[in-house]
Amino acid sequence: MTRLFQRSPDLWLAIGLVFVLGLLLLVPMDAGLLHVLVGVPFVLLLPGYTLLAALQPQQHGLPVQRFMLSVAVSLALVVLVGLFINAVGLPVTMNSWFVVLAGVVVGAALVALARRGNSPIPRFPAFEPLGAVIIALAAVAVGMAVNMAAASDSSRPTTNFTQLWATGSAAAGFEIGVKNGEGTPVTYRVVLVDANGAALQSWDAVSLNHGESWQVQVQPAGRAEVHLFRSDAPDQRYRRVELQPGS
Repeated sequence: MTRLFQRSPDLWLAIGLVFVLGLLLLVPMDAGLLHVLVGVPFVLLLPGYTLLAALQPQQHGLPVQRFMLSVAVSLALVVLVGLFINAVGLPVTMNSWFVVLAGVVVGAALVALARRGNSPIPRFPAFEPLGAVIIALAAVAVGMAVNMAAASDSSRPTTNFTQLWATGSAAAGFEIGVKNGEGTPVTYRVVLVDANGAALQSWDAVSLNHGESWQVQVQPAGRAEVHLFRSDAPDQRYRRVELQPGS
């Protein structure tokens, strides 16, 4: 096993990075820096590098030319993976992208390992100083781009809302309902008022988590309205729906 690792440490490292990133995606923690450190080479280097290793198994190491070609191939594969995910009807999310790219990287690495077979343990070429500078600058630029994209995504406005409805009829009664789509727990106050604005019934502490709903049956004698308030702005009407006695 040691000799097998010595023959292809680059490919085993690629497979290891895939599993590390997979664990980071599963762990519910704020691992932004780790995501960048592991995710940047995973997206922009490993797909192209492992594919080139599968096609040219006798080449080892990462001189400047091979690094640039690996990045170019990786970018092309990322685009193709996105098109594939969209074509098969799956949601284009970070998880779906990771699963497909991980399959590409691990599959190409295993093919390269098999093709290298029992070849002698390679002598990796000396790392060129200029190559080190270029790779370091490229990594910094990519990291800055990832951070800028993440900041832009976090500052993008989200669509949060609360649904208020009333269905039914004067004869059978009305169902009043509230659904929280605010993305956070909210406490509401629901007030049923008559045509003159006088309160008929009130539900003062309707606490809902995101996605939860609440319903109640009412049967007002005449025309009425339902007013909805949020606990963080108790004096400001948030939603309103009218109950028509003839409906």
